[in-house]
Amino acid sequence: MAQPSFLGDPMSDRIMQVVMNLAEKLYVTRHRMEIMERLLDQNGILRSADIEAFEPDTATSIEMQKSRDEFIAHLLDSVVRTTGTD
Repeated sequence: MAQPSFLGDPMSDRIMQVVMNLAEKLYVTRHRMEIMERLLDQNGILRSADIEAFEPDTATSIEMQKSRDEFIAHLLDSVVRTTGTD
């Protein structure tokens, strides 16, 4: 059974789903990060400037890039799925 189209085009619906999923994840991440930064700063553990100045070593940089790539792949999953698999 085909899923209903809300924007008139299944691909547009998928892209909108990606945007909304991203917006949700971004909000949660930003909210939690703000809390963590405030707590770390209040307790004298880490200043925001320390975060801005962070330079990862090679191994950390590779891990962070892998994590980014996995996030993007997950994010775009609903767009690249073939129409018949919905």
